[in-house]
Amino acid sequence: MKSGNWFVILSCSAVIASCGANPSVESFDQLSPEAAEAPVATADASATFVADVPKAAPKLIKTAQLDLTVAAIAEVLPQINAIAQQRQGDILGLEDSKPQNNRDRHTATIQMRVPQNQMDATLEQLSALGTVRNQRITAEDVSQQLVDFQARLRNLRKTEEMLLKIMDRSGSMGEVLQVTQKISEVRSQIEQIDAQLQDLQTRIAYSTINVNIEALFAPSPVNRPVEAQFGDTWSEATHSMQQFSVGLAKILLWLLAYSPYLAVLGLPWLLLWYRRRRMAEPPSASSQRDA
Repeated sequence: MKSGNWFVILSCSAVIASCGANPSVESFDQLSPEAAEAPVATADASATFVADVPKAAPKLIKTAQLDLTVAAIAEVLPQINAIAQQRQGDILGLEDSKPQNNRDRHTATIQMRVPQNQMDATLEQLSALGTVRNQRITAEDVSQQLVDFQARLRNLRKTEEMLLKIMDRSGSMGEVLQVTQKISEVRSQIEQIDAQLQDLQTRIAYSTINVNIEALFAPSPVNRPVEAQFGDTWSEATHSMQQFSVGLAKILLWLLAYSPYLAVLGLPWLLLWYRRRRMAEPPSASSQRDA
């Protein structure tokens, strides 16, 4: 028997089976009004059920910034480290800027990472360490990016499976090499997207908190021994003398280099001064000099 006849027989069997599944229903015209309206009511109920299904929560990347003023930063830093450990977080970075003079204040910057469900409690604990000058929380919805990465990853893995099957059926060496090169490219894309997906999921699971700390008062000057103060004064005096000597030597070198120009410019003034002096002398002194 031909394959076309088998297809006709199977199609007829499927139609007969579908009709036999509902022997009591002959046609839509023979249905009662209540039965005719039943599908509409079912459709409305299903639509209501779909509307009642809650939507998935958005995938957010949260970042917080907290500016604190504390009495002493040296006492607060260990407390912040303890808070991070208590909230199952980590300290990602610390920059401690100690003052160089008595006018500057002690400042520090800390970057920490905590689970997203622990961010609010962590901010409350950090705020209790001092006076909050500023607090800001930002959230970025990356739900669409997450879905795109997952879809691309699934498609690439299916493509890899298809290429592996094609390579099994390939006979010539050229075809095997082409399929192998294509599989390598697909696997490289899979690794790249998988890394991006893992990074995105980590940023969703953990929130970043940047804490800027500033000391309330500038450090008080420390009384140094008299010998140290005298030594500092002598060092400053000798350093100043060296600078003055170097500056004076530079001025003399400049004058020596420009001495020809100074002589040319100063000669007329010298002759004029000498002439005025001769004219200002008394006649007796002039006559005696002539005699």
